[in-house]
Amino acid sequence: GIPRKLEEQHLYQLLEAFGKLQGLFYPKDDVPENEEFSWALCLYNESTKVNPVAIKGLNGLAVMEGKLQVRAAIPGKDFPAIPLNAPGLATPTMMNIGSCIYI
Repeated sequence: GIPRKLEEQHLYQLLEAFGKLQGLFYPKDDVPENEEFSWALCLYNESTKVNPVAIKGLNGLAVMEGKLQVRAAIPGKDFPAIPLNAPGLATPTMMNIGSCIYI
């Protein structure tokens, strides 16, 4: 997971090292106080080219006191509770979970 102390701007910068992001959903404030880690979904502009490289480069990367666990998002599992108007979603195309990365 993502350490809750990691600010959204820093996560954004880390992810953009692999390509231009179309959207990022990082609900760290919705995670219970006793949880040390949060999660995020991101969508790259060129997801078919960037996703494999980003997943390989980010998975296992040490960030603060933890290591990132990164994979392709799974439709129906990773996305069910996110409303279309959630803050951080750049466009409605972010709802295409098959193109997203789960962190």
